[in-house]
Amino acid sequence: MPAPLARRARGGRAAMQVRRGTGAGAGVNPLHVPYITRGIPTHDIASEEGLDAIIATADRILAEIGIEFREDPETVRLFQQAGGKAREVGPEAWNVTFEPGLIRGLLATAPAEFTQYARNPAKSVRIGGKSMVFAPAYGSPFVMDLDKGR
Repeated sequence: MPAPLARRARGGRAAMQVRRGTGAGAGVNPLHVPYITRGIPTHDIASEEGLDAIIATADRILAEIGIEFREDPETVRLFQQAGGKAREVGPEAWNVTFEPGLIRGLLATAPAEFTQYARNPAKSVRIGGKSMVFAPAYGSPFVMDLDKGR
């Protein structure tokens, strides 16, 4: 019967050297490019008519139902300055509605691309256009009901 193979401890010398920056993998950063540039065109999954229907429905919801803000008077003030209509619905709670087309007009002023600057300039990323940035997505750690709380 052959002798059993010896198990190596986790990591080993090579892994320790890489962690210390002294081994064969020292100086190799697998994430040296913080974003990638898309070389193929995007695929439109909705028709122009479908997009128009989504925009019309969003305009109707924002005009008729609006958005409720709680405990954030500064945000309400900024939306009022931009053209939104706020009404108080409770202590420290406001409902803000928007005329059809207002939000679309505000969004049109946003740049199509911009640079998100990092403290380390080598880690700054370009967002928008053909640049794709991957980041972890986090979900809500709990669900909040406006009437019953957490």
